[in-house]
Amino acid sequence: MTPKYFSKIDTVNKNIIPIIIDLVELIKKIDGIKGILLAGSTSRGEESYLIKDEQQFLLSDIETIVVIEKLFGENNRLRDCFEFINSKYGYLFYNKKPKLEFSTKYLYQIKYADRRFYNFELKFSGLQLFGDKDYLKMIPLINISNLNYAELNTILIHRLISVANNLLNEINILARRYTICRNLLDIPTIILPYEGHLLCGYKKRIESLVKIKNSKLFNHYFNFEEFKCLMEYCLGIKKNPSLIDFNYDEHIMIKSLMEYFALTKRYLEHINKGRCFCLDKRGIIRAIIKKSYKLLLKELLKPKYLEMLYGQLEEILYKISKRGDASYLEKEIAYVNSIYENLF
Repeated sequence: MTPKYFSKIDTVNKNIIPIIIDLVELIKKIDGIKGILLAGSTSRGEESYLIKDEQQFLLSDIETIVVIEKLFGENNRLRDCFEFINSKYGYLFYNKKPKLEFSTKYLYQIKYADRRFYNFELKFSGLQLFGDKDYLKMIPLINISNLNYAELNTILIHRLISVANNLLNEINILARRYTICRNLLDIPTIILPYEGHLLCGYKKRIESLVKIKNSKLFNHYFNFEEFKCLMEYCLGIKKNPSLIDFNYDEHIMIKSLMEYFALTKRYLEHINKGRCFCLDKRGIIRAIIKKSYKLLLKELLKPKYLEMLYGQLEEILYKISKRGDASYLEKEIAYVNSIYENLF
């Protein structure tokens, strides 16, 4: 295959580039690989670092999407490539735990991608590292009018499950600080589209908060100045928790996270006539097209189970805020993880 389409990678920080180059050189030799996309914070230059023992380590994942042919049969070889790069560059990651991750997509999954927020960011801020076609351009146009809001609201669940798991497994105070602040940063991700602003990247979203300063609905639930200051503080922590003074006790930060997520939930309930988690109409249509009763039933019951899962996660975080140590909650967190995996 003669590659024709690349993105300029000037938004990628220079210490990430050698990893990307080595990865692409390995993967593009595999038969059936049509393209490689870079997604997430590293594509925007917003990845996180932590200084430990006077060395800077990468905290963020490096997310890639590999576009494959329909009859692709080299999954093991593809996985081996990622394992090799992870082992080669593991020393650059926090605790030497490399997070170079990939998912595979067929061409039709790119062309008919759901209009979820992740795909919006991929289309407009992702990078194509290799390919015979412009795969980012093929992703459907996603805007305020056609965004999948039912899926957008589930970000609340994704963030809470992330906090619970990281506070269970992480003992480094800086990494715990990062966990709390990084997950708080997705509140503007959820709220801004409802206020008419769909944007890529944490920095742009925080800079755009001024546009909703006079929103009656937003101000009914949030104090604008306090919210904006907190988000700016969290962005600084997200970039590098080692470089920002941690002015708040961890217990206070967890309580603040719970309070702001509760306010966000009430905000969503106000908009959605009492419901935070709504039926995903597109998910229902997909189930009908596939003629899958099991999948249809799952979609119909999903809002109810998401509401229950939110309550369980809220209770777990309340207990962590009281004691700090989450090790005694290991079974409870494992249980909510199993529910989460079944739902998503």
